[in-house]
Amino acid sequence: MKRTLYYLLAVFTVLCAVSCNDDEKELSSLTGIWNYTRPHFEFEYAADSIVIEMYQGRKMAVATEEVKEIFLRMATVKMQDYFQGIEVISANRMNITAKMQTAQPFKIGADYDQTTEFIEVSLDKKDMQQLVGEKADMIPAVSFRYTLQNETLTMYFDEAYVRTIYAMMENRIVPMIVDNMGIDFEHMPEGVRQQVIEGVKKQIPLILEKIISLKIGFVLTKA
Repeated sequence: MKRTLYYLLAVFTVLCAVSCNDDEKELSSLTGIWNYTRPHFEFEYAADSIVIEMYQGRKMAVATEEVKEIFLRMATVKMQDYFQGIEVISANRMNITAKMQTAQPFKIGADYDQTTEFIEVSLDKKDMQQLVGEKADMIPAVSFRYTLQNETLTMYFDEAYVRTIYAMMENRIVPMIVDNMGIDFEHMPEGVRQQVIEGVKKQIPLILEKIISLKIGFVLTKA
């Protein structure tokens, strides 16, 4: 389960980047450098545990509180390995500072639009092609909810956005989740992996329906 959560974290981390506005007052307060501080994760589920049916009647149950602990622990370690912060340059332009583990930090340019509730970020295709090749064309604009208190900026996805992203990418997300569940398919009959994939596809919508509240993102502090 920890490997599955690690993959989900990786998916959300790839989607994460951010910034500012149409309103002159907010623009002046957000222009500048914002450093990544910590992950932001709130999770309320309509059951005490999340149950995943794996294969041959086997089930995996993980307590909801344990999911929170595992996710926050992994996010605290992993997010800081990849994401350093943003630099808001103008009313519709920013740079995102990232790194690949021990490599030198690099910047990804992005355009953005801001409303009172959302910040929509579109990463530069050219910059992303250097990281993910042709897959850069498949990366959509990302809409974050946000809150701004003093010099702390919190950017996050909510449960509705997560459901939308999953619906768009189900055929790619589910096989990768299955491959990170720690199941040794090599020593199983042919076709078992596909059976597990189909089983997980049926279960994930049921799991998503039980999510009462979900906020997943990061907290930035102005330099």
